[in-house]
Amino acid sequence: MKVCKRCGELKPLSTFGPHKHTRDKLNTICKPCAVQRTLAWQRANPDRSKPDWPSYRRHGLSDQDFQSLLDSQGGVCAVCGRPPRPGERLAVDHDHGCCPGTWSCGKCVRGLLGQPCNQAAGMLRDSPTLADKLADYLDAPFFRKRRQS
Repeated sequence: MKVCKRCGELKPLSTFGPHKHTRDKLNTICKPCAVQRTLAWQRANPDRSKPDWPSYRRHGLSDQDFQSLLDSQGGVCAVCGRPPRPGERLAVDHDHGCCPGTWSCGKCVRGLLGQPCNQAAGMLRDSPTLADKLADYLDAPFFRKRRQS
């Protein structure tokens, strides 16, 4: 049993969703309260909560801007040159130094990336220095020997 921090009721653990950063690995509010909170946010932010709203609009891009950027890249990832998987759209990459978080001003958009390249850039914290160090590490003699055999 656990007390919900929102409604204050003692509820079974099964009514709490997972949360990887809490001690018991469960959310601090129950699922019904979480649904109420989400619905309240969606009502308060109708322009930011449309499920059919393309994610590129979060980055200040219009439909034409996105299509123009996509066309300029030949419809492929700006890093690896691969097209997106079926049913997926390339992600908008922006400079997190300009606009931290998931929303951007639109002026700091760098390009469109496939999911693996976008995740790699994020894991490297958008640091060219870390990317260079990783490239040097992967080019070390140990790896060169393995690639040649």
